[in-house]
Amino acid sequence: MNEIEFPHKWLYLDGGSCAWRAVREDPGYDLGRRELDVLRKVMPGVASLHGDHKCNVVHVGPGTGLEARLVISALGLDRISTYGIVDIGPELLDQARESLAAEYRPLRVRAFHHDVSQPGMSAFISFLRQTGAASNLVVLAANGGILADSESLRLIVDTMLPVDRLLITLEIYERDREANILNQYRLPSILNLFRRSLHHFGIPDSHDEEFQFSYDSEKALIEVFFVPNAGRTMPGLPDRIRVFATYRPTPAGLRDVLESHGLQVLLFEQFADEHCCGAFCAIPEQERPKQEHLS
Repeated sequence: MNEIEFPHKWLYLDGGSCAWRAVREDPGYDLGRRELDVLRKVMPGVASLHGDHKCNVVHVGPGTGLEARLVISALGLDRISTYGIVDIGPELLDQARESLAAEYRPLRVRAFHHDVSQPGMSAFISFLRQTGAASNLVVLAANGGILADSESLRLIVDTMLPVDRLLITLEIYERDREANILNQYRLPSILNLFRRSLHHFGIPDSHDEEFQFSYDSEKALIEVFFVPNAGRTMPGLPDRIRVFATYRPTPAGLRDVLESHGLQVLLFEQFADEHCCGAFCAIPEQERPKQEHLS
């Protein structure tokens, strides 16, 4: 089978912020509400373990900034030296930066347009340490799409020092909910995001029935494929295109992956009603992360 994979960033280029806003505002998008609820519930414990010292926040994939407001509210402005945001989508990045800077003056908001699956985070991290606090709180809230690339977590952890902390919140996989987990990606607003990727590749007018959804238990990935129908005559069109993937581990699987990267799990909470979990991690003194991939 001739199969290719589309870059994750194609979902967010050329007006992607409007498409993403449509997803967040879709009343059927239950996942977004649950993920916000989990971040709201886990942040008090994170703030308590963090202590009173100042830090920089490095928020990876902040979207339009909704999650950032929960982080700022829980930590308090007096404990944040600089709020750094990192995103692959320039429009989303600009919107988050402008809204946070306007709402939380005089908080310093610094933006970095970057694909975290590629090297380069260390330069931004060094800049934050030099101009702000010595320690960083890295936030990966509801970003299974980022963690679907096995390099992303390794590259993020490689920038961390023992004084830093990492917060991850994520929907978890439960076998009896597999159909529900997959169905949330069949919402029209989300299918429109996938169509954007195909449009960038020159494939117009994709139909709902041309999308296939599956869960790969070995990789703990939800995958969305475009399988063109027999009527398409575009020369060189692959048999199947992966347009999206997102990481959905079991709680035990997530904890194993975090520990395999040399992280010490300080807090791990599972929220049954939201079908999500939160993990707060550190790198132990005198220990560097192992160079392993998400399983």
